[in-house]
Amino acid sequence: MTTAAEARREAARGNGTAGGQFGFQDHTPPAPAPSAAWPGTNRDVRDHDFVPASAAEWPGLYGTEGQGSGLGGKQFVAHYSGPGYDYWVCEYDPETRQVFGYARIIGQGDGEYGYADLNELESTKIDVFNPASTSPSNWTVKTAAIHRDTGFEDLPSEQRYAHQHLDKYRGRVLDQLDPEDRDEMNGKVAQWQSAQERRASTVEAVWEIRGSAAVEAHMAQQEVEDLATEHGLVFDPADGGSFTVAAQPTEDASTE
Repeated sequence: MTTAAEARREAARGNGTAGGQFGFQDHTPPAPAPSAAWPGTNRDVRDHDFVPASAAEWPGLYGTEGQGSGLGGKQFVAHYSGPGYDYWVCEYDPETRQVFGYARIIGQGDGEYGYADLNELESTKIDVFNPASTSPSNWTVKTAAIHRDTGFEDLPSEQRYAHQHLDKYRGRVLDQLDPEDRDEMNGKVAQWQSAQERRASTVEAVWEIRGSAAVEAHMAQQEVEDLATEHGLVFDPADGGSFTVAAQPTEDASTE
């Protein structure tokens, strides 16, 4: 004879007849966590989600404080761009879609670090010519202004720094220097360019003169490179000479 206590225990076991917590129930697997991807309100005019699924792995706000603050200091996880505008993301809050990164507007120098709201960037629209227009009243249509660089996240980690994607022309980069330093740098470059021209124009048969010009050009280039290093720049002698901002070591880098 089954006691009342045994009956309660049997019911709790859920043997398929009493329907207890371990009985035959619907064991449908729980729904997967929602994707970090966010299509955005203008997804119909883009060929990509404004926030990719990989955003689940992006550093949170303040997550890159130990990486320095220069152009080459922080490694970025995403790049957004529009007409005359670039923004590189290094930190992200998935709840508010606030990001911290490096913004640059053409004509306003190399740019600066700051916060941005992806909700606002995504919803920004511009007027563009409407090729299907049939009257002046609809010559333009509004479309998304900011797009995500879908190839940026596929770049090797060592290539995901803002300074590697800014204009590399010397004048743009040197704008960050003080006028006296900029004049000195331009003077050194002028000396190097002059030495390069003399070296190229020397008749090959005059080996002594040609060798002297080559030495002069080499020494001038070395002076330019040394001065560039003092200002945190890298000199590239290709195509007449240009500068890029040197990558900066992280603040928490270990030393032996």
